[in-house]
Amino acid sequence: MTEKINSKKDIVIKIISVIIMALLAIFSIFIIIAIVIFGSLIYSLSFDTRTIETFTNENNNYTIKFQEIGCAAFFGPTKVKVILYNDKKRKIDQFTTPLYNDGKSPTKDNISVIWLDDRVKIIIDGEEQSEDIYEINYSK
Repeated sequence: MTEKINSKKDIVIKIISVIIMALLAIFSIFIIIAIVIFGSLIYSLSFDTRTIETFTNENNNYTIKFQEIGCAAFFGPTKVKVILYNDKKRKIDQFTTPLYNDGKSPTKDNISVIWLDDRVKIIIDGEEQSEDIYEINYSK
């Protein structure tokens, strides 16, 4: 008789341990899903790069790329990057600057590019900032 009770206790213990293992597995899956979602959110808010507009000089085929880095959150500034490439698509220079645009994503209206003989003049303008003027020198 004691053997049957012990075997019933063993069965109950095994059932409980299987239930606990299943709950731990489900909990682990939820944690992994949360980490993936949180990681992708951090990446898109901070590191993802999106090209807004590309400008090409008709005379020498030099190119300016205007890019958004991450995205603005809670009406803060957006980081934008401007990159100058030569006619062989080699990066000559770049700079990163905040764009104060009332939390909106940047558009082609936030940048003006003026090609000069030996340099390019870049004007960055947002809704909540005055124009920032940059010049990048280059030689042909």
